[in-house]
Amino acid sequence: MSEFLQKLSGGELIGLSFWVIMGVTWLTWIVAEQWRRGRKVELEIMLKQEMLQRGMSADDIVKVLQASTGRSKPTDPNPPSTTSTESP
Repeated sequence: MSEFLQKLSGGELIGLSFWVIMGVTWLTWIVAEQWRRGRKVELEIMLKQEMLQRGMSADDIVKVLQASTGRSKPTDPNPPSTTSTESP
Protein backbone atom coordinates (compact mmCIF):
# COMPACT_ATOMS: atom_id res chain seq x y z
CA MET A 1 0.00 0.00 0.00
CA SER A 2 2.80 2.41 0.85
CA GLU A 3 4.43 1.71 -2.53
CA PHE A 4 1.19 2.71 -4.24
CA LEU A 5 0.99 5.96 -2.29
CA GLN A 6 4.65 6.75 -2.99
CA LYS A 7 4.06 6.45 -6.74
CA LEU A 8 1.31 9.08 -6.68
CA SER A 9 2.09 12.68 -7.53
CA GLY A 10 0.94 15.51 -5.26
CA GLY A 11 -2.20 16.20 -7.30
CA GLU A 12 -3.15 12.53 -7.45
CA LEU A 13 -2.66 12.18 -3.72
CA ILE A 14 -4.90 15.20 -3.09
CA GLY A 15 -7.54 13.76 -5.43
CA LEU A 16 -7.40 10.38 -3.72
CA SER A 17 -7.63 12.03 -0.30
CA PHE A 18 -10.66 14.02 -1.45
CA TRP A 19 -12.55 10.92 -2.60
CA VAL A 20 -11.66 8.97 0.54
CA ILE A 21 -12.89 11.82 2.73
CA MET A 22 -16.08 12.13 0.63
CA GLY A 23 -16.74 8.39 0.96
CA VAL A 24 -16.25 8.42 4.72
CA THR A 25 -18.48 11.49 5.03
CA TRP A 26 -21.20 9.86 2.93
CA LEU A 27 -21.07 6.63 4.96
CA THR A 28 -21.19 8.58 8.21
CA TRP A 29 -24.24 10.50 6.98
CA ILE A 30 -26.03 7.26 5.97
CA VAL A 31 -25.36 5.65 9.36
CA ALA A 32 -26.46 8.78 11.25
CA GLU A 33 -29.66 9.10 9.20
CA GLN A 34 -30.61 5.47 9.76
CA TRP A 35 -29.88 5.78 13.48
CA ARG A 36 -32.05 8.92 13.64
CA ARG A 37 -34.96 7.19 11.90
CA GLY A 38 -34.71 4.16 14.17
CA ARG A 39 -34.58 6.35 17.26
CA LYS A 40 -37.65 8.29 16.08
CA VAL A 41 -39.63 5.08 15.63
CA GLU A 42 -38.47 3.87 19.04
CA LEU A 43 -39.65 7.09 20.70
CA GLU A 44 -43.02 6.94 18.93
CA ILE A 45 -43.53 3.37 20.14
CA MET A 46 -42.66 4.39 23.71
CA LEU A 47 -45.12 7.29 23.49
CA LYS A 48 -47.91 5.01 22.24
CA GLN A 49 -47.24 2.50 25.02
CA GLU A 50 -47.32 5.24 27.63
CA MET A 51 -50.59 6.62 26.29
CA LEU A 52 -52.14 3.14 26.31
CA GLN A 53 -51.01 2.63 29.91
CA ARG A 54 -52.71 5.91 30.83
CA GLY A 55 -55.95 4.57 29.35
CA MET A 56 -56.23 6.98 26.44
CA SER A 57 -58.65 6.06 23.66
CA ALA A 58 -57.46 5.26 20.16
CA ASP A 59 -58.93 8.55 18.89
CA ASP A 60 -57.02 10.52 21.52
CA ILE A 61 -53.78 8.73 20.60
CA VAL A 62 -54.30 9.50 16.90
CA LYS A 63 -54.92 13.17 17.71
CA VAL A 64 -51.74 13.40 19.80
CA LEU A 65 -49.63 11.67 17.14
CA GLN A 66 -51.00 13.87 14.37
CA ALA A 67 -50.33 16.99 16.40
CA SER A 68 -46.80 15.91 17.28
CA THR A 69 -45.88 15.12 13.66
CA GLY A 70 -47.57 18.15 12.16
CA ARG A 71 -49.94 16.01 10.13
CA SER A 72 -53.08 17.31 11.77
CA LYS A 73 -55.86 18.57 9.54
CA PRO A 74 -55.93 22.35 9.23
CA THR A 75 -58.70 23.95 11.23
CA ASP A 76 -61.20 26.24 9.60
CA PRO A 77 -60.56 29.80 10.81
CA ASN A 78 -64.29 30.55 10.43
CA PRO A 79 -66.17 27.48 11.67
CA PRO A 80 -69.93 27.46 11.18
CA SER A 81 -71.80 28.94 14.10
CA THR A 82 -73.93 26.60 16.23
CA THR A 83 -76.30 29.40 17.24
CA SER A 84 -78.97 30.64 14.93
CA THR A 85 -78.52 34.17 13.63
CA GLU A 86 -82.00 34.38 12.13
CA SER A 87 -84.40 37.04 13.42
CA PRO A 88 -87.72 35.92 14.97
